[in-house]
Amino acid sequence: MSISRLTKTNLIIVCILCIGFSTISALYLHEFYKDAKLHMHHEAELEMSDIYTRLTSLFIRQLTVSTSMANDGFLISFLSNEESYKDKDFEQLIKNYLNGFINIYGFDATFLSITKNRTLYSNRGFDRILTNDDASAWYNAALSHDRPYDLNIDTDKFANNEQSLFVNYKVWSHQDKLLGIIGACIHMDKILASIRDFERSSGVRVKLIDTDGNIKICTTEIEQQKNWFSLPGNEYFREQLRWSVLKTSDVADSNPETMTYVYAKYLPDLSWFIIVEHPTDIFFKNMHHNVFKTVLILGTVLLITMLVIGNVIHKFEHEITELAERQKEKLNTMRDAMMMTLADLVENRDQNTGEHIQKTAAYVKIIMEELQREGAYNGRITNDYIHAVVRSAPLHDIGKINVPDAILNKPGKLTDEEFAIMKTHAAVGGNVIGHIHDLIPNSSFLGEAKNIATYHHEKWDGKGYPGGLSGENIPLSARVMAVADVFDALVSERPYKKGFPIEKAFSIIQEERGTHFDPQIVDAFFAVKDKIIEVERKFREK
Repeated sequence: MSISRLTKTNLIIVCILCIGFSTISALYLHEFYKDAKLHMHHEAELEMSDIYTRLTSLFIRQLTVSTSMANDGFLISFLSNEESYKDKDFEQLIKNYLNGFINIYGFDATFLSITKNRTLYSNRGFDRILTNDDASAWYNAALSHDRPYDLNIDTDKFANNEQSLFVNYKVWSHQDKLLGIIGACIHMDKILASIRDFERSSGVRVKLIDTDGNIKICTTEIEQQKNWFSLPGNEYFREQLRWSVLKTSDVADSNPETMTYVYAKYLPDLSWFIIVEHPTDIFFKNMHHNVFKTVLILGTVLLITMLVIGNVIHKFEHEITELAERQKEKLNTMRDAMMMTLADLVENRDQNTGEHIQKTAAYVKIIMEELQREGAYNGRITNDYIHAVVRSAPLHDIGKINVPDAILNKPGKLTDEEFAIMKTHAAVGGNVIGHIHDLIPNSSFLGEAKNIATYHHEKWDGKGYPGGLSGENIPLSARVMAVADVFDALVSERPYKKGFPIEKAFSIIQEERGTHFDPQIVDAFFAVKDKIIEVERKFREK
């Protein structure tokens, strides 16, 4: 009887354990699956941000420089002048001009088509007369619409018969007359190398497709020129991608036929989609294997099972956190590299910019730290704010990329017309950084970079440019930059002037207190005068 009762008790215990185990296992499996899909979506989102940043950094740089080429005052004046076409060295002048952009920016080829006589020149010289044949289709297509530029992939002898990404940008006269189309190309192998590197490091597959689903760029030759929607399971995404264009939203979902998690993002500048396909077969196999092992452990002892579950969840969350941090660090590194590339574009053209951006950044840091020590501006100046402003300072003159070399490095005083062109660098710089900020809207660094680039020539009394802002309507970071920028301009030697003695420069800053400069910033500047002088001395002695 006692044995029967013990057996019954054990059976009850076993049943309770089995029911409890089954319930916990079912709940755990459900939560694990949900968390796994969330993790997979989060990982795919980070991967998309990574490759999106890589590719758009290439496209934006090419577009930015092509914009500068198309708006070059020298080129516009040259093509607008009827006498230019009669110059016996006309072809050589164009050839030298185009090669200059290759030497500065590292393009694989540059070209210029002239509307007046439909002639086409490359950096090698005269190429051909443009007609209505297929080889001139890109030119005729550009003439048929109002867009300022086209991007297309083509194989052309400009680029040594290698497949390349071409930017074709229209050149307009000051009277809004189309003068021609200028552009540049980079070989597709550079873009593909960036994609292959990303695919190797992340284990995903990347494609660029047009709105009809035709694969434009991918690293798998067998899929080149195919229609992505015709591949197994992808027809499901056709309607979603169509709506994503209208709603400017991303698309993410699983493709069970190919065991992939698909993430798609629309690129309006190209009218293409970036497609990232994340394999899920190994992911789910590993997940099921881990669950099965957990079930076996839970079948032995419920308490041990609960401990194991807790440990697995904790480890899983820790891995997600580490992954997010690694991806965040990678994105920050890429963002900084992209920003410094923009700064280098100006440094390569302006012979004075290199030391200037380093010195002004050092002055800004010293002034900001003093303002923080004084508790100025109601404690608004935090360590993070200082960090963002100091990192932004080197980009304050990025707009000079749009200023012709003849004005930028003129060894003498600028004329009124030349100075008017020089002044445009503030608004242009703000627009360039603002475009990038639109892609990364939560970046405080880019927000301050835009403020500094746009407003560092505003004055406290409202007589500056480009907006004529006054007082505290001028962003704080731009007011600090104004003091650092003017001081360095005073003490530095330029092609058109000698540097002022340092005490004379300090005297001029003091005289402009309350007119050009924020009085509180000037006071902080003088409070750290010794540190400012030490920085100036170190650079002078290099």
